[in-house]
Amino acid sequence: MPDQRDAEATSTTGARLRDAFDILSEMDALNREAWLAANVDDADQRVALRRLLSEEHDRGFLDLSLVEHAFRLDSEDVRPEGLIGRDIGGFRIVRLLGQGGMAAVFLGERSDSDFEQNVAVKILRRGLYSELEQRLFLRERQLLAGLNHPNIARMIDGGVTDAGIPYLVMEFVDGEPITRYAAMCDFSVRQRAELFLTVCRAVEAAHRNLIVHRDIKPSNILVSTDGVVKLLDFGIAKLLEEENTDATGTIGVFTPNYAAPEQISGGIITTATDVYGLGVTFHELLLGVRPDGATSRRPSSRVTDALRTTQADGDTLIPSIQLRTALRGDLDNILLKALAEEPERRYPSAGALADDVERYLKRRPVLAHPPSRWYRASKFVTRHRGGVALSAVFVLGLFAALGVTLWQASVARLQAQRANETRDFMVDLFQTASADLPRDQRPTPQQLVEEAAKRARDDVDLAEPVRVDVLFTLGKVTLANGDYKQAETLLDDAIARYLALGLPQDTPEWLGILVEKGNLLQRTNRNAEADRLMMAELPQLQAQDSEPAVSGLMLLGATRASSGDATQAVSIALQAAHKAERVFGPDSVNTIETLTYLGQLCAQLRRYRESVALLEPVIARWHSLKLPEDEQLARTLLHLASAHEHLDDAPHASIEALYVRSIALMRQIFDKPHDRLATALGGYARFLIRCDRFDDAQAALDEALKIDRAVLGDEHVRTALLLDTLGELDHARHDNAAAEKSASQAVAILAAHAREAGFEPELTAARIHLAAILIGAGRFDDAAAQLATIKADLPRNFGESSAENADVIGLHARIVLSHGDATDALADTQRGLAIISTLDRPVPSTKIDLLRTQADASSALTHYDAALKDVAQALETLLATNSEARVQHTELLVQKSRIAQASGDANGTAAAIADARALGVPVALLSPTDASVIAATKK
Repeated sequence: MPDQRDAEATSTTGARLRDAFDILSEMDALNREAWLAANVDDADQRVALRRLLSEEHDRGFLDLSLVEHAFRLDSEDVRPEGLIGRDIGGFRIVRLLGQGGMAAVFLGERSDSDFEQNVAVKILRRGLYSELEQRLFLRERQLLAGLNHPNIARMIDGGVTDAGIPYLVMEFVDGEPITRYAAMCDFSVRQRAELFLTVCRAVEAAHRNLIVHRDIKPSNILVSTDGVVKLLDFGIAKLLEEENTDATGTIGVFTPNYAAPEQISGGIITTATDVYGLGVTFHELLLGVRPDGATSRRPSSRVTDALRTTQADGDTLIPSIQLRTALRGDLDNILLKALAEEPERRYPSAGALADDVERYLKRRPVLAHPPSRWYRASKFVTRHRGGVALSAVFVLGLFAALGVTLWQASVARLQAQRANETRDFMVDLFQTASADLPRDQRPTPQQLVEEAAKRARDDVDLAEPVRVDVLFTLGKVTLANGDYKQAETLLDDAIARYLALGLPQDTPEWLGILVEKGNLLQRTNRNAEADRLMMAELPQLQAQDSEPAVSGLMLLGATRASSGDATQAVSIALQAAHKAERVFGPDSVNTIETLTYLGQLCAQLRRYRESVALLEPVIARWHSLKLPEDEQLARTLLHLASAHEHLDDAPHASIEALYVRSIALMRQIFDKPHDRLATALGGYARFLIRCDRFDDAQAALDEALKIDRAVLGDEHVRTALLLDTLGELDHARHDNAAAEKSASQAVAILAAHAREAGFEPELTAARIHLAAILIGAGRFDDAAAQLATIKADLPRNFGESSAENADVIGLHARIVLSHGDATDALADTQRGLAIISTLDRPVPSTKIDLLRTQADASSALTHYDAALKDVAQALETLLATNSEARVQHTELLVQKSRIAQASGDANGTAAAIADARALGVPVALLSPTDASVIAATKK
């Protein structure tokens, strides 16, 4: 045993020395000693390494060029030109194209006579005696073999020569670096941005394959003479799912002028690393030079006549004035976001950068923002934190009112007197809540508000403007705490008294009152009224630089979104963002709240990737600034959970953790039932249904419905959404009677209020759910009638290419199949699957339903092999995306057994049933048909 341990230790030491030698052989003499001292503790090992390096130097190792190293294993005397004419891997070497840090690249041509083909033969500069190079070589082969994109150079072949030289055969790209190509073609700024967008989409494809390029630069982006962009050289790519350490030995393998800060410092490499390389490349593509390292300096400010003159070098460049004008604004912001020093402040991926470049090209608002200043504005529509005791919020409201009034005191003596009177009124009121009183005699928060309102109305000595201030503040506080009836009474009173006084209607004070009324209208099923109210004030909202103006623009963005105008919603929200930056400054808490609002708005508009890109960094920023964990953070966590769930891009445990944390925060914040807690519980319940955790989902929905019925009422659209979810829950556990009851109630409520509340897409979705329930109950004609009611609404609310449209096509196929027309049903399912394949986010549940229907249609046509393939694909999709869904898993296995039985495959039938029974799903959760199949074969 000691001999074995000694042998293992010797082997480990040898491997460590070889790796150290590989690193040291790339360094100059001065840096070697520093590296040895820092990384090799054992004195004997340091001596051994010095000796090896000395011997290597004596043989001329460090004097050899990179190309000469590549061929050293063939012969000590071989020169690069000596390989010209040789055959490697079925290709004849023609000439040297270039060399890089890890390899030399030659032009090759196919050596056989079947057909002509030019390729790029990439040869590693040394043999595979280093474990580092073995890993890099094997990785590059694996990575490139898995990449298939029209703008990424394709790998054709690869291997090792008889002499031990590793090589790759790549698609040959006869082109120019992207910067040179754009200059030769005299491209405009817009044309350069379009060219760059193609590059971003290619890198995005690599990111989707969990690959980071890590060496993006113009020389790795060639454009052919016919304008086709090709991204080259994934030789130093790193799989994202590996540990983010330097264990691969790729430390320092990058081009310094294009490397991200984390590459230079040895930090963690992510997709944001490629974003930085893309940012440098885009900067050079537009300006002709790389950034100068000043991350806060706008690129447009760097454009000078002197710069353009020195960079011309015979190429036609964009005139300075024209370039400065084109860069100012969106392109400045896009570049600065891509080039941010901290990875978390950049675009999270090449796809996010591409989306913003595409917005610029389409003249839509971009999501980029200047460095060190979060692209922001405050979401005052929902920013009130109702979680503290109402009396505490009341104090905050008082200070807000006093702040406005005291500011006005600097304008006129009358306003100063008004501020003093407001202060005296509030101080006198709070004396009744003194802690000196016995606990049972202290007023509750609700009593405090009622007393304040009564005194504000009845006090004959109170100045009328002060009375308006007090009523408005009370209405604002009461709204934040979810007492909508009392809030509306107070706000309407304040508005009427303000108008009766003839006070000016172009002030922040007036806007503030109207915005709170708009908030109330939107939260009580009256989105259309809120939208009309804010649209009427749009000129004032745009003209004023004030807190109410920012809040009003944010509210209008929300009402526009609920009205179905996504483009204007985002445009108005971004107007608010720019205004908020002027009003609050870069370090305000409202800076962070803006990003949460924008992320939530994107989620509401089903732009889930944008939502995740905004919300993930803002949560990290929230914690780094040690901001309070309040309602806004809770809602941010909720929307992030929902976005991840829709994208299906995170483990279920991570998504559930976001839901749970959001709900826990809301329970701490709200001291009484609140509709926002109900919304969070409803979202969590939908997630739990997907995971087959039906009892947990039922508990969450019971609590949510109890809250919304108490706070909003039985006829509110949000109550209807919870009923719709309850119908989905009962449908999932095959309680069709209960499911139909809940879903029908949801449709009835939404049909009555959806248009006014801005919930028309939700009504369409609820009708789809009801149709699915009716089909499950065997009521196919009723389901068809339900689908007929949304024929015109479906494309308007979701578009022709949408998961919802595919759902409807699948339901129609099920109805057609029930009438015995399997051929038409098969055509429908194929059409639905084609739609699914074009979507930019996964919709596994829709895909599985379509495949199940298609399998039944194929089986009805006696195409049993095709049917079994469909079931197998459905099972694969389910297990890859939702392995917890044992009920669905069982249903698919039972379906498989039925098809196998119909085809006469007794063994296949028995195996499928055995697998289904092994899952242990209670038969009560299955359809009667499936339950009978399980029961009939039970031992």
